[in-house]
Amino acid sequence: MDIKEAKYILAIAKYKSINKASNALYISQPSLSKYLQNLEYKADIKLFHHLHGEYIPTYIGERYLHYAKQLLQIEHEWQDELSDIKELKKGEFSIAIPILRSAYLIPKTMHTFHEQYPNIKVNLYEVANTVEKTLTDDVIDIVIYNTNKLPKQFDYQIIDENEIVLVVHKQHPLIHKAIKKDGFDHPWIPLEALVDEPFISLHQDQISSQVIQEHLNSLQITLDPWMKTRSSEVAMRMVEENTGFTFISDGYMKQIHNANLVALSIGEKRLFTYMIAAYRHGQYLSDFVLAYFDIMKQYLHSK
Repeated sequence: MDIKEAKYILAIAKYKSINKASNALYISQPSLSKYLQNLEYKADIKLFHHLHGEYIPTYIGERYLHYAKQLLQIEHEWQDELSDIKELKKGEFSIAIPILRSAYLIPKTMHTFHEQYPNIKVNLYEVANTVEKTLTDDVIDIVIYNTNKLPKQFDYQIIDENEIVLVVHKQHPLIHKAIKKDGFDHPWIPLEALVDEPFISLHQDQISSQVIQEHLNSLQITLDPWMKTRSSEVAMRMVEENTGFTFISDGYMKQIHNANLVALSIGEKRLFTYMIAAYRHGQYLSDFVLAYFDIMKQYLHSK
């Protein structure tokens, strides 16, 4: 197995189609089809079943793909390390990041990064949800996402910590129930005070919502939302119209700078989520990737 062969077979497996794979590889469909036939003939193996118009890996095909991914990862890491050793300051890396976070984090931090490393190419993949799953794709180097539980299956760096806060309109009467409390950055309000208030909730597959629900369960408090949304921006817009309260990270609050909204601390202790940059166990990280981690940290800590 060599790098070219690994890339070809991985592409067929990814797209389940010779035509789509050949387009992605910028070679002709007949050439790729012939390449696969010759490989299977020489090795005396069958890598794919052709079922209902799709190429599905056989058992031996699955094992081939396992080692092909490892080969490409080693080659990628070698090229990164070689670039650093030779101090060419050329290279590229791929980042997966949630769409909403990308909109406010990437433009500012990548501007600084590009000034420092103008010859580095960046491939950005904005993902709607479960962004961490993209790290199993050999195309992705780094995944940036929020979590309340630090992963065991990946290596990572913590980029930022964000407190989960209650957000209300500046004219909402709940503000008058809030008090100063040691150990909290914002005026504090007991969660019991929210029981009869209109609640705009994020869906339970979103991290901030999971943190809040776990804490409410521990206190045996039930909040019944009148609206659920997957969009933090929609939730904030609804609060801006003074139609209820929501929970959000104070990091997001700092980004939007909305004078009509007020953040209140909650909980018996401060509730946090972490923004992390995750990567595969033992993965080599080039100097410019580590530099980008620092740029993100500096930008977020300055807000």
